[in-house]
Amino acid sequence: MDMRNLLKNIKLGDLAHDETEALYDILYELEIDHTLEDSKTLEFLADHYLKNPIISKKIEAIVISAQSGYNRHPKTHSTHGQNPPSSSYFESNSCKLFKNDSLISKLNRMKLLPLYKRMLSWEESLDTLRKQNGLHVQRMKENPLSKSDKIKYLMIICSDARMGGLFDYNDFRARGIHPVYVAGNISEVLASKKMWDVFSKLAPESAVVIVGHSHCGAVHCAKQSQAYSGHKNISKLIEHVNPESETENVKQQMEVISKNPGFISESKKKSIRILGAFANFDSHPPSFSLMSNQNIMRLDKALEKKLDFNFRQSNQGQDLSQKQYAHAVVINGSSVPSDSREIFSCCANEIFCVSASDFSNSKKLGAKSIASAEMALLDLLDEHAIASAEYSVNNNSTRHIALLHTDLSVINKWKSELMEKSEIIFQAVERGGLHISSMIYNDLTGEVFIIS
Repeated sequence: MDMRNLLKNIKLGDLAHDETEALYDILYELEIDHTLEDSKTLEFLADHYLKNPIISKKIEAIVISAQSGYNRHPKTHSTHGQNPPSSSYFESNSCKLFKNDSLISKLNRMKLLPLYKRMLSWEESLDTLRKQNGLHVQRMKENPLSKSDKIKYLMIICSDARMGGLFDYNDFRARGIHPVYVAGNISEVLASKKMWDVFSKLAPESAVVIVGHSHCGAVHCAKQSQAYSGHKNISKLIEHVNPESETENVKQQMEVISKNPGFISESKKKSIRILGAFANFDSHPPSFSLMSNQNIMRLDKALEKKLDFNFRQSNQGQDLSQKQYAHAVVINGSSVPSDSREIFSCCANEIFCVSASDFSNSKKLGAKSIASAEMALLDLLDEHAIASAEYSVNNNSTRHIALLHTDLSVINKWKSELMEKSEIIFQAVERGGLHISSMIYNDLTGEVFIIS
């Protein structure tokens, strides 16, 4: 039987999770946009078979996997008395063409987290990060990840812990994604002249994507800005947040980027676009989409579908409309080739991500990064935080800040900066309610070495 007939007999709804993920990888690489209903067959891939040897191998891998797993669907296939396979071809054969990380293992981990009930101690948090880093190391061993010279999608994303599960390993390896995490997804994080270097790293016809979400704590704070006037760093950050709504805040941040001199200079030379995106925590499962009324290219649409698929699959069974949970605030530098959630194999409600504003030679954390970390500690969606910051830090906030970089000297500077410029963090550390860990990332193996 030829490949066209094989593909004609496979429906999207019959594919396992990792097979569907592999299909999205192919669509992205081919830059083709298809509506993928469960009833649709994969016959359309036949037109691309043999045109590219790498794509051909990936199509063959999907077919082999789908055929080997035919009896996973007893309603549509006869099992002929055989026992159903325990996993797809990709897991059972350790296929190196695609990411090989069990979704089930991630979901099982999430069930063990004491969501909204008890905060992990910093020792428990540290041990959790150490163990979960092993999955990243395994992925690096099978398919090394190198830092891309050119960024295709610079994504400014809210630090909120519920944003976990948006990316997978291949998104950093093959798609040139560079996330910048800051509370309120404020583009002001790139406002200073020393930060404009990041725009020079954007590839031609690339995009800056502002990613907001429902139930945003920064927008909540901006609506009650007077209540946070006593917190210097936070009050300065939320000055740049639109209190009207989460979607209006995304639009405002897009406008700020459009007026950034560094962006204007590079966009003229490289045709760089600005896009807005939104994560909806109220849908079940949660969803991701690009906002309407934008100049969306075919490649952008393929990316949207892939990230939406990641987000839905990684966070099935979670109600992200509830208050966020994070057992650690992880601050990582631009020297790290992916992001903290990939390095520590995290879905939503595991860690609060912050990107250091260290694109310049100064290697400083920056005021916006410090403010983002403070917002996680104060747990600003909790009604008690307004009345008493001390209550929040002592009773229900994260006990652990992890600093992640490839250079220990930079981490030491960050630690000093946190203690000197954040009264909230200084007091929490002095009281013994907060621990700051130093972590060195090995960009060759993906292993994280814990210094303290």
